[in-house]
Amino acid sequence: MWNFIRKSFKRELLVSFVAVALLPLILSCIFLIQMFKVKLERDYQKKDLEQAAVMEEKLTTLFQTIDDVTLHLSKEPEIAASIRESGNRGRSAVYAKLYEETASLREMASQLRYASQRGLVERFDATIGAGSLLMPFGGRNQATPTQAMAAKLPVLPGEQTDAASVMAWGCDPELLSADPFVGAQMSVISSMAKIVAAGADYKKAYLTLQEFFEKLRNDPERWGKPFEALLGALTAQLSLDAAAIGGKDSMSGTFLDKDVPPTVISFAIAPLKAQEVISNEFKEGGHSVYCFGSDGTYEGLKDTWERFHGLCQAGQVKAAWAVDAVKWAVGSGLVNGVEGNALAPQGTSTRAQAATVLMRFVG
Repeated sequence: MWNFIRKSFKRELLVSFVAVALLPLILSCIFLIQMFKVKLERDYQKKDLEQAAVMEEKLTTLFQTIDDVTLHLSKEPEIAASIRESGNRGRSAVYAKLYEETASLREMASQLRYASQRGLVERFDATIGAGSLLMPFGGRNQATPTQAMAAKLPVLPGEQTDAASVMAWGCDPELLSADPFVGAQMSVISSMAKIVAAGADYKKAYLTLQEFFEKLRNDPERWGKPFEALLGALTAQLSLDAAAIGGKDSMSGTFLDKDVPPTVISFAIAPLKAQEVISNEFKEGGHSVYCFGSDGTYEGLKDTWERFHGLCQAGQVKAAWAVDAVKWAVGSGLVNGVEGNALAPQGTSTRAQAATVLMRFVG
């Protein structure tokens, strides 16, 4: 009995000693964690202040530019006369003129497609893959968004390779809503154009399509949207000689009275060498800037991509950017808009409008 009590006492003494020894360690760990959290908060606050300073500088430059433009406009005879006639009230003519001159730029900047996606991008870690060739944002200030992802192909440990692939997506919800047939074509063209701008050969590209539509029910108009969209995507594939492998579709994009826009997202992927990958940002001053266009036909588009890829192979292209698909559709004459030359993405196209698009497309 005495031995049992002595052993129990030693055991409790050992447990007490361990608890006393570990308590400061636990408290130290908690303290270090709290200090780390405080440091992170301060770092984020410092970053916010730095971004605010940069924004303030840009706004100051913008206001100075507006003042310069206003001064320039005030020298126009019509506006100057208005200022002389009505005194300070005449300044409204200057700002009215300025508003008219910059209206298209403001309308473009207000569209969701041109909004910054940095906050969304930074929620994902882009440094996980050791074979990554392009970061989400490039340039000296890490401010130029990348249009395509590029990475080396995985190999066994200890082996090296310069084989890589680039992948890009294309989808314009507004254009798909305005015309699913043309919008689906633009999805394919946009994804292909982005990998071409990244240095890939469009003839080696493959596609995969992701489709999302509203519930079809028994409405013929609802059934027509996926039919138009898939017919448009197939037209683009056949015209560009690009096959689609795999994909996914869904017809459940309806909640109560809310429907998703007709959605066809095209993903294009092509192989190339790691040293052939071209990023989007300017590399240095003094480089000339060129715009590559086409005659609005698929043959013209393929010819442009062919010539551009030849320049890439010759090392003549330092940076490239694929232009918005809507601009190509409007510029090639496929879509001219409705009244006032404006697109109506939420409107419905008539048979005459759809026939006009098809006639323009086939020439």
